[in-house]
Amino acid sequence: MLGYIEKGQFDPTFVITHHLTLEDAPTAYKLMNNHEDNFIKAILHVDWETHTEGSPSALSYGSEGAWSSTTGGGVKGKPGSTSTL
Repeated sequence: MLGYIEKGQFDPTFVITHHLTLEDAPTAYKLMNNHEDNFIKAILHVDWETHTEGSPSALSYGSEGAWSSTTGGGVKGKPGSTSTL
């Protein structure tokens, strides 16, 4: 699938229904779990000015398939970074 996306043969953005901040993640989970507001997929936008290394809110999705803190090797200081939900 990634190869099709990289070649521009498939655009997965049609599933993105919400753009939220990281602080709105609990709301996004509520919408997703309750199947509200036509929720399919959210992009969580991170303001790296307020979320720094070691902060409880500075989360990233790791290759092991689990959410983790950026402490010890996250994507620190990357403006405009996003996470999906």
